[in-house]
Amino acid sequence: MTAPAEAETILVVDDVPANQQVAAAILGPEGYNLVFADSGPEALAKLGHGGIDLALLDVMMPGMNGFEVCSAMKSQPESAGIPVIFVTVRDEVDNVVRGLDHGAVDYVSKPIRPPELLARVRTHLALRRGEKQLEIQNSRLRELLAIKDRLFSIIAHDLGSPLASVDAVAHYIRTNTEKLSEAEIREELDEMRKAIADGKSLLGDLNLWARSQIGLFAGEMPAADLEPALRSAIEHVQPAMRAKKIELNEEITSGMEATVHIQMITAILRNLLSNAVKFSHEGGSIRLEAKPVDGSILIRVRDEGVGMDERTLGSLFSIAGQRTMPGTKGEKGSGLGLLLSKEFAAYTGCRLEIRSQPGRGTIAELNIPLILPILPNIK
Repeated sequence: MTAPAEAETILVVDDVPANQQVAAAILGPEGYNLVFADSGPEALAKLGHGGIDLALLDVMMPGMNGFEVCSAMKSQPESAGIPVIFVTVRDEVDNVVRGLDHGAVDYVSKPIRPPELLARVRTHLALRRGEKQLEIQNSRLRELLAIKDRLFSIIAHDLGSPLASVDAVAHYIRTNTEKLSEAEIREELDEMRKAIADGKSLLGDLNLWARSQIGLFAGEMPAADLEPALRSAIEHVQPAMRAKKIELNEEITSGMEATVHIQMITAILRNLLSNAVKFSHEGGSIRLEAKPVDGSILIRVRDEGVGMDERTLGSLFSIAGQRTMPGTKGEKGSGLGLLLSKEFAAYTGCRLEIRSQPGRGTIAELNIPLILPILPNIK
């Protein structure tokens, strides 16, 4: 029989070479990988190396008998889950019960009958495969529950800001309608629209992030032109730039293509530019560069704003450690956009780095390999 693509490994423990040969003659043709030990200590040493899927264990061995070996196995985390089948000439009921009490899953007697041994080995390996799969699914379920909790925490943490702004503006207009001029009302409504736009952008990013966490973007990414993504991000921040009289200096190379997830790249660029505008001084300038560099595309956003100290810089990519920092004109926010951007970059095989100094501004660099990896399927 041809060995399976991922052949399972059976440890055969017996102090008699002839018995090892019998087991090899029965199990070898089935395609299993066989590992042999002729004593308890040798068996435990080989179990410690990992990679064993089932142990076929002789009971009556000199020095350390099979019961003792089984007990030692079950006391070690790395071997506790490995199924043990005892093999012995002594098949009295008390020995069978004793073996099961020590953690064995089954018992066969000598002389070994090939069909019986094969049936028991197949059964317990199949059960072990099922247990492993269940462990994987449980682990994934725990991850998804953690993602859910984190997502709810993020929503509660960050969506409150634009909603509070909308509520405040609406209340202000409602209670001052007769005092406000038409121009003042339009100005307040513009603030409301900006808060709503910020909320919509955040929801879009959160939706993108949540879908990436459950593997909905798995597979190979298509080649895409990066310039439309850059233009979309610029258009997003233009109202804020006009309000703060900020000049944008561009150096964008045309025709740059890479195998990217364009939605994630657009979200990253939008967040980088939004933060640059937020922390720039009124009348300041921002420089945006996008060019090929050493087999990749480098996108750099440089501002001359307030900058960050080491403590703030170190907390940018941790929701637990984030500190809310208002912009230079009191703009609210929590830095969540950068946290999501970092995760988008890591997910798609890009690299996002932030450098900053207080009073000297911030430089954000996104490095996009021309050939990105296949997106992971984590479902």
